[in-house]
Amino acid sequence: MNADLDRRAFLRRITVGGGGLVLGLWLSACTEDDPTPASSDATTTTAPVPSTTTTAPVTTEAAFGQSGPFAPHLLLRIDEDETVTITVPKVEMGQGVRTSLAMIVAEELDADWSTVRVETAPGDRAYGDQVTGGSLSISSRFDSMRQVGGAARQMLIAAAATIWGIEPEQCATEPGAVVERDGDRRASFGALTGPASAIEPPPPGGVAFKDPADYRIIGTASQSVDAADIVTGAAIYGSDVALPGMLYAVLARSPVFRGRVLSFDDAETRRVPGVVEVIEISNGVAVVADNTWAAMQGRDALAIDWDRGNNASSTDASIRRGLVERLEPVSLGPGDLSADYAFPYFAHAAMEPLACVAEVDGDSCEMWAATQRPQLARAVAAAETLLPTDSVTLHVPLVGGGFGRRLDQDFVRESAEIAAAVRRPVKLIWSRTDDLRHDRYHPSGVCRVAGNPADPTNLDVQMMLAWDGPVPTGDWRSVTNAPDAFARESFIDELAFAAERDPYDYRRGLLQGAALASLDLAASSASWGQPLPAGWGRGIAHHATWGVSPTTAVAEVEVIEEVIRVHRVIMAIDCGIVVNPDTVAAQMDGAVAFAMSAALLGGVSIVDGGVSESNFHDAPILRFDAMPLVETHIVESTGRPSGVGEAGVPPVAPAIANAVFAATGRRLRELPLRLA
Repeated sequence: MNADLDRRAFLRRITVGGGGLVLGLWLSACTEDDPTPASSDATTTTAPVPSTTTTAPVTTEAAFGQSGPFAPHLLLRIDEDETVTITVPKVEMGQGVRTSLAMIVAEELDADWSTVRVETAPGDRAYGDQVTGGSLSISSRFDSMRQVGGAARQMLIAAAATIWGIEPEQCATEPGAVVERDGDRRASFGALTGPASAIEPPPPGGVAFKDPADYRIIGTASQSVDAADIVTGAAIYGSDVALPGMLYAVLARSPVFRGRVLSFDDAETRRVPGVVEVIEISNGVAVVADNTWAAMQGRDALAIDWDRGNNASSTDASIRRGLVERLEPVSLGPGDLSADYAFPYFAHAAMEPLACVAEVDGDSCEMWAATQRPQLARAVAAAETLLPTDSVTLHVPLVGGGFGRRLDQDFVRESAEIAAAVRRPVKLIWSRTDDLRHDRYHPSGVCRVAGNPADPTNLDVQMMLAWDGPVPTGDWRSVTNAPDAFARESFIDELAFAAERDPYDYRRGLLQGAALASLDLAASSASWGQPLPAGWGRGIAHHATWGVSPTTAVAEVEVIEEVIRVHRVIMAIDCGIVVNPDTVAAQMDGAVAFAMSAALLGGVSIVDGGVSESNFHDAPILRFDAMPLVETHIVESTGRPSGVGEAGVPPVAPAIANAVFAATGRRLRELPLRLA
C-alpha cells in the first residue's frame, strides 16, 4: 500500500479531536511494506535526552502473531526497535515547537524520551491547521496532541492485558513499557507494536489523560531536539536545500512599491558566464544561472524600464501626515492629560532571508519552502503551475526566523513561476537587500491617548496604522499589540507621575488575577524600589498579548551622554501550564532582542516610494554587545497553555522608555527612542 492509499484509509476512519484539529486514526495493522503517511517527506531529529527506562526483563509475547510498526495516528508511529516517531504538524522557526509538541505526545504516551525522534509534517490538509503564527501552536494543539499519545497508551495497555489474560485496569505504564501492577510482567512498546495494531482505539472523549501531578516530561527543561544539528551545522534550513542539477535564481523587483516592468534589455545579462535564462514573471525579471554569483551579476547587468505608478513620491513624512490628520481632537477636562506617540515601518529582518526550491516536472511539482503556512504555500504553487493541489508536494525545512513574514507566500509564488518556466530544479534566493526592500512591513502609525490621573481605567485611545497605504504591510511579531502597549504603558507612566504615585504601585490598582501576579513577580524579582547608580533608571510595563499570557517587563537603563544602554530586563509571564521552561526562557530572550531592535534602532525609511535601507549597516539589529541580561520568571499556573513567542515583545519598549524617564526626566514618545 502506498502513502496515498494510507491517507485514504486514514481519512475513512476520521474522528474529531480537541483544539480544532481533525484527528484520524489509521487502524490497519502495518507491515514493513506499509509505512505510515508522511514518514518519507519530513524533517527528522532524534530527541537527545537520556533514557529513564528501567532494566526489568521485557516480555515479548506475540499472541496475535503480528509484527510491524504500530501507527495509531498520522502523527505517531512506534517501531519494533522501540523508536517512537512523532510528526509535528506546525513549523519550527526557532520557537521550539518541534520539541514542545513532541513532549506533549510523549508525556501522554508515557514514552521513553530518549527513543523519540521528531519529524515535521509536509504541507497537507490531513494534518489539520498548519498555520504557525499568533503564538497558537501549543494552545491550539495541546488537547489534540495529548489525545494522540493517550489513545496510543490505552491501546498498548489493552494489547498487553489481552496477551497476559488480565484486565487493562491491572496494567500501568512506565517509560516505554506496559507493566503488570501487581506482578513482574513487563512488555516494551516495541514488543507490543503488532498486538496493539489490532486493538480498537478509544472513542473521542474516551481517553483518560494523566494527572498533571504525574507529569515527568511536561514541565521539565528539555533541550531542543534540533540543538545538536544546529550547533554542528547539520540542520537543513530553506536556504540549505540543494538538488542535483539545481539552478539558482534571483529576481529584479521594482524599486517603487507596486511598480511594474515596462520593458527590459537582457543583452548584457546573457553575456555573464553561467547565466542560463532571463524570464519576466508577474513580480519582476528573474535571472536564472548555474550559480548564485552569476545570477546576481546577471541581475545587476539588466536594463529595466519601470512603470513607477502612483507611489513614487511617497515618503515617511507624507504617510505620517496623513495618519495624524485622521486623529480626532481630544476634549480635555479638568486634570486630563493627552499625549501622542509614533512609530515607523518595521521590517522583519529574520536571520535567514527568504528562499524557496521548486521543481516542476510534467504533471507534478515538488517544493521546499520555509513558510509559516504550508497548506497555503501548496495551494499557491498549484495555482501558479496550473496543477491540482494533490500534484504538489510541499516540504517544510527548518525556518531561520519568521516573525510573521513567512505568512505571506510571495516568495513561493515567484519560485513556482520560475520553476514552471525553466522545467528544472530552481532555488530562488532573496538577498538581504531583497529582504529589507521587499518585505511586508509592520505599518507606520500614530497613537493619541488621553485620560485622567485620578481614573486611569478609562483611557481614550486612538491608534492609526498605515495598513492600506502605499507600503505593503503584514503581520509582525505581536502585530498591533506592540504599538498599543508602547502608547498605553508609556501614558500610564505619565499618569502615575502626574498623580505623584510610584509606577508599579499605580499599576497594581489597575490589574488583578494573573495579570497582577505577573506584575508583582516582575517587580519583586527586579527589587523594585531599591536604589540604582546615578544616571540609571528603572521602568515597568505590562501587557497581555491578544488578551492572554499577561507579561510584565522591568528594564534597568543607564544613560551616558544621551546614549541609552539597557543593562537588565526582567520578564514575568503567566502562560498557563508550561510544557518546556527552557523554551519560555529562550522566547523571552528572543523577544527582548527583537523588541529592543525596534525600540532603540528603529525601522525602515520610505523615500521616493521605496525603502532606502539595504543591509544591516544602515538597518541594524541588536548586537551581542548591546544585549542585556534577561531574567525570565514564570508565574505558577494550572491554566491552559497560552502563547509565549509574541507575548514578550509589547512591554519591552515602554519599559525602556519609562526607565529613560526615571533616569533623565525626559519623556520619549516616538520609536526609535532617541535622546539626541
